[in-house]
Amino acid sequence: MKKSILMMLLSVAVFSTAHAGVITTNGTITQSAIPADLRNGALSSDTTIFLFAEQSNVTLANPLNVNFASAGFYTPAVTNSAASIPLAAGTSVDSYLFHADINFTGTQISFLGSVTFDTDILGIITSTGDLISTDSLLGMVGTNYGSVAGRGIEGQDFPTIAAQDQILVSADLRTITLALGLGGALDNIRVVVAASAVPEPSTYVLFLLGGLMLFSLKKLRKTS
Repeated sequence: MKKSILMMLLSVAVFSTAHAGVITTNGTITQSAIPADLRNGALSSDTTIFLFAEQSNVTLANPLNVNFASAGFYTPAVTNSAASIPLAAGTSVDSYLFHADINFTGTQISFLGSVTFDTDILGIITSTGDLISTDSLLGMVGTNYGSVAGRGIEGQDFPTIAAQDQILVSADLRTITLALGLGGALDNIRVVVAASAVPEPSTYVLFLLGGLMLFSLKKLRKTS
């Protein structure tokens, strides 16, 4: 029994992994648990951009096309005409999804917020086609994302919109700032960040391991 517990704790210490973390959120962005339905109109808010953690520690079997892959200020943030920039096969990534969907009343609503991650931002997916094509790889299993036209963000493809969507990626590749203007269809942005390294065993786990080993040694001495 004691041997089984020891092996279990060793397994937890050696093989546990973690999703890359969000350090801070600011402005109208709120991190939340991802729901089962993200189709247009299923989760609407006139005050909030939702941030959802999706997949963690995904190793890319093939190059992954993203729309932005470097620091900079992207305005207008292009959609279907965006360049496809490949992330190399073999890269280990975590994915997040920004989701903004208003209760349409005919009035455009603006959102502004930022998020800082604890690993580097490797790529940002903003076009509807690329969002749909990466749902199966990077999306949460069991979540219905839908395939509504315009699911991506508006930019140079919609030049008449007064407040075009803008994205700022910080020079250290850790912070993304979004300025979104919604007048109708939802906006989705998928962010791909470097996967967190396998963490060191926690202090609590090490303490338990040490206690179990000392207990086992005492038992051995008594029986020898």
